Amino acid sequence: MPQSGNRIAGILVTLGITATILGAALTLAEPPMASRARAATGGPLRRLFDRVFIIVLENTNYDAALQQPFLRRLTTLGALLTDFHAITHPSYPNYLAMVAGSPLGINHNRQTDLDATSLVDLFDPAGVAWKVYAENLPSPCFTGITSPDGLYVRHHEPYISFRTIQAKRARCERIVSADQLSADLARNALPRYSLYVPNIRNDGHDTGVAYAATWLQAFLSPLLQSPPFTRDTLVIVTFDENAGARGNQIYTAFVGPMVRPGATNGIRYDHYSLLRTLEDNYGVGTLGREDAKATAICCVWKE
Repeated sequence: MPQSGNRIAGILVTLGITATILGAALTLAEPPMASRARAATGGPLRRLFDRVFIIVLENTNYDAALQQPFLRRLTTLGALLTDFHAITHPSYPNYLAMVAGSPLGINHNRQTDLDATSLVDLFDPAGVAWKVYAENLPSPCFTGITSPDGLYVRHHEPYISFRTIQAKRARCERIVSADQLSADLARNALPRYSLYVPNIRNDGHDTGVAYAATWLQAFLSPLLQSPPFTRDTLVIVTFDENAGARGNQIYTAFVGPMVRPGATNGIRYDHYSLLRTLEDNYGVGTLGREDAKATAICCVWKE
């Protein structure tokens, strides 16, 4: 098992959690949220989930992703969005679109310091705690292009591009090394919004989707066996962009106790739709860009 998988498995043992089969991990009771959304056919979402944990993989066509056994398995545990699309090519503008509702004029992978708002500028005034876990990040507030080992690349971690985050240490220190995830799990201190950024081997960028899927299984399976992690938590696995197939369609799966196992949704969505879903769920408004025009994701939620 990769190191990250060993760390997660170890911390679950220290919590006294007995491993169960992967499928059984998601048979938890439906989250007891007083304001849980009831609309299964569309409309604004409110508090379908209390926490979200997003993992972004790299550069894979939709069909190729579905050929991986673990990625297929996630679609039976949760829901598959069968017409979900990235915004553009290459990677960097897609990551910006995920968190800012626009590529902000960027059409390349050259790192740029941006005077613009992002999702966390909506979260902070509303008291929605957030954190980014980035593999191989040398230190919090690191603004270099790559880590010394070359495994962390800045354009896969979108938030450090924003000057409003760079300029305030209390904000940029929320972008942490992925090693901190184990400690946060042990303290039951996961924030309400987590973005997990694998390194360029684990995300498939330098290794391909089969490698990425194998890494993901080792990393994610122990988490999905942990009721303290899964309770009220929506896990999202998506890709930044595809590998060049027409339409830029990408794999996106939702897993969690609020999601109907085996559900599919064939409505056309994109990164803006996912951003709007988060904004609506937490009731924080929009950034007024493409997210304001987007439709939140429906039709995969439990009644």
